[in-house]
Amino acid sequence: MNLWFTELEFSYKNVGLTLKIKKQLHHEETPYQVLDIFETFHYGKMMTLDGIIQLTELDEFFYHEMISHVPLFMHPNPQSVLIIGGGDGGTAREVLKHNCVQQVDMIEIDEQVIAISKRFFWKISEAFNDDRLKVQVADGIKYAAECSEKKYDVIIIDSSDPVGPAVGLFTSDFYGNCYRILKEQGVVIAQAGTFWYQPDEARDVRSKLKEIFDYADLYWSITPTYPAGQMTYAFGCKGINPYEFDKMRIQDKTIKMKYYNPDIHMAAFALPTYMLYENDKA
Repeated sequence: MNLWFTELEFSYKNVGLTLKIKKQLHHEETPYQVLDIFETFHYGKMMTLDGIIQLTELDEFFYHEMISHVPLFMHPNPQSVLIIGGGDGGTAREVLKHNCVQQVDMIEIDEQVIAISKRFFWKISEAFNDDRLKVQVADGIKYAAECSEKKYDVIIIDSSDPVGPAVGLFTSDFYGNCYRILKEQGVVIAQAGTFWYQPDEARDVRSKLKEIFDYADLYWSITPTYPAGQMTYAFGCKGINPYEFDKMRIQDKTIKMKYYNPDIHMAAFALPTYMLYENDKA
């Protein structure tokens, strides 16, 4: 059989990414979304949610390393981390490579994402065996709004696109709650689409963060199976200058990575001209 999977970029229905698949390994409708696992010829196993690619075995490290290590190295001594979303475990895996991190709280709304990741993506989900990771199946928006006893050094919003259950993770109210539950020095990071197909989304997230945080901007990385082969991340810093990081700590060779390195860290903040300002257009 000649089977192909095509993801249509949700903002531009005339553009898509097509992968040849060997077979479908799993399909279910969770209370929140449609979850599928495919075996592809080139990228290994792949997870999709509502028909949108979330990760593949071959290139997941691009995204998970960049959403994790950049904010962790911005912070002088990150010990407590909150991950909102991230049920596949890849972001937690990267965060826990830092020995200074003492506890990671993960708030994932869809427990089936966790269960299926443990079943099909063993290397990605290995962090679930780390005692420092505490997982709670709950609504991350509600958790941030109601959290009163804990403060975090770094908050990583590892969400899907702003459709379905993730819509509320892209609002000013939510970012304000993230600011409140950060310590006096803290960093929040969120995926913000791509600056080619979704430039307005990236600008909108940056604009909302700038209204709340001392520093806020964008950085980016390559991710082959995301739209345009690229992913944008928005960050906000509380009491921290993100560009004055510890250059010695960032060169720690005991933290094993395949994409991230000090040069990538610096280069990630270089944006195309049309993304430098809020109202520029491509």
